[in-house]
Amino acid sequence: MIRNDRKASSKVLLMIAKLYDRLSDISAKDRQIFYAGLDYEDIFQDTIIKVCQDPKAEEITDDDEFVKYFLYRMKTVQYQIIKDSKRLKITAYADNLQAKESSET
Repeated sequence: MIRNDRKASSKVLLMIAKLYDRLSDISAKDRQIFYAGLDYEDIFQDTIIKVCQDPKAEEITDDDEFVKYFLYRMKTVQYQIIKDSKRLKITAYADNLQAKESSET
């Protein structure tokens, strides 16, 4: 399990709360896409967690700039999930290899 010792910023959380409907509506264009069992809501919530712990987000005071930064971070979360799901598809686990060998004999 990965430990994250960074604390959530109350300033960023207040900004997210203020802009929640706008962030949800703007970032909802990919609502029908699923990656590795994760849908839009999962990615959106992961992004909220990442952004509220991000020191760069704490420095942003303008609403429009914050929305742009949030969408940028959401794309990075999506990219990481896509990369992880591709890696999981090509990983050959020992149990799978043994099952394949036993079914061939």
